[in-house]
Amino acid sequence: METMQPTRWEGEDVTGWLLSAKVDGIRARWTGKGFVSRGGKALPNLPHLAQSSTVLDGELSAGSLSKTLAALGKNGDKSALAFHSFDAPFSAAPFSERCKAVSMAFILCRDMDHFGDFVEECLAGGFEGVVAHHPGNGYGEGVSRSLLKHKPFIDSEAVCVGVTS
Repeated sequence: METMQPTRWEGEDVTGWLLSAKVDGIRARWTGKGFVSRGGKALPNLPHLAQSSTVLDGELSAGSLSKTLAALGKNGDKSALAFHSFDAPFSAAPFSERCKAVSMAFILCRDMDHFGDFVEECLAGGFEGVVAHHPGNGYGEGVSRSLLKHKPFIDSEAVCVGVTS
């Protein structure tokens, strides 16, 4: 199954949506046995990050993309990595239920002032922005308008095509 991808937040009202911090790292999926990249490539063995048998979607991070890539490198410090799970893609439940099985914390957006305050709080905490999840959405493959990311700076997307051990 392909991962669900967020679209860029363009000012939509996300009152009533669930918000989480946007972690800076690489998209990864825990398969129940190991980690794979968004493109399906096997990632190095990371026994200290072993999860449950539930397939989880998330972000591998060592604090920033450059630190994450360095940690995943041949001589990298794998212990610097953390897995921030944010969805359970094979569950048929709506997101408001699926999010209970993951490690990321979510808050309910009370209004757009609250959204702005949460963005500022996340940026001050070292995160790269915020992700808004529609509470009733199912997990779908590809780009979704029920999953919005807001990063107050312009960046580019990249796909991990492999890691050399």
